Amino acid sequence: MFGSTVTLIGTFVIMVRLDWQLTLLSLAIVPLIVGTIYLFSRRIRAASKTIQERESALLAQTQEGLSSIRMVHAFGREEFEIGQFHRYAQQSLQANLRLQLTNVNSSLVISTLMVAATAAMYYVGTLHVLEGRLTLGSLLVFSAYLLMLYQPLESLTYTAWAMEGARAGAKRCFEVLDRQDDVVDAPDAVSIDKAEGALQFQSVAFAYDHDRPILEHVDLAIAPNQIVAIVGGTGAGKSTLLSLVPRFYDPTAGAVMLGGLDLRSITKRSLRAQIGIVLQDTLLFSTTVRENIAYGRPDAADEEIIEAARRAQAHEFIRQLPNGYASQVGERGAHLSVGQRQRIAG
Repeated sequence: MFGSTVTLIGTFVIMVRLDWQLTLLSLAIVPLIVGTIYLFSRRIRAASKTIQERESALLAQTQEGLSSIRMVHAFGREEFEIGQFHRYAQQSLQANLRLQLTNVNSSLVISTLMVAATAAMYYVGTLHVLEGRLTLGSLLVFSAYLLMLYQPLESLTYTAWAMEGARAGAKRCFEVLDRQDDVVDAPDAVSIDKAEGALQFQSVAFAYDHDRPILEHVDLAIAPNQIVAIVGGTGAGKSTLLSLVPRFYDPTAGAVMLGGLDLRSITKRSLRAQIGIVLQDTLLFSTTVRENIAYGRPDAADEEIIEAARRAQAHEFIRQLPNGYASQVGERGAHLSVGQRQRIAG
């Protein structure tokens, strides 16, 4: 953009010195080009956004089908998944074709405007030569500079449209990057080195939506070293209740206390460092067995990692892996059996 702008300015100055009337005539299409850029930019932006959405849906469907490949085979749904892929791919293709068609139409309009302006310049320039106001050599030189004027102008046009396409993608990224955390640390939040004291729920209420409460008036006190099991029907709020402890959510009413401190007055990082969690879903990262076991404590010694594996009854089968604790588990633990994944994740 900088190079094209410098070229435009330099070429314009020389053309004005040769024939200011022809220069103004040549630049008469600039407002039309600006209008064309504005008109097609909106279309290109909308088409680019559609492409981003369609390709996102295609990749999501593909990833979902491949990650659930065993279930697909087990229920004989291969043809259905292939059909789904073709449908999403066709939608993505159509969106790309619409964008390419828009680019072709926009290029055609810009080129037509430039050709028309060039023809008008030659017509008026010929009249100037016949009237003796301009020499034939100067007209040829002017036409060469006109080409130098239109090339960077056309380049700037395409750059503007490329930026519109990039803008659509960047907007989708920043919608995620700029999203504020729902659970934030208080300005005066303190860090704790050790979780001590009773865990208390005081008139706790929580709702994902204001009109649909999940928890209401929950009062519970758990003493240090006390083991508590929370049971209930599906959707009763068990996971939600426990999610309030590491502050995945904050209660909409009441307070969760630890050793007399409201959890909202404790930094999330220091609080979660004191909590051990076994998730409902079996989640492994595409790295080694050792790094998966030590994910919550990256500084854990090998002896501690092995001891954790022994307690989970995973040490024996880990030793039989090709590289032991240095073996790669594959994407989402694909190189391991379901039972092995569960033991390592636990």
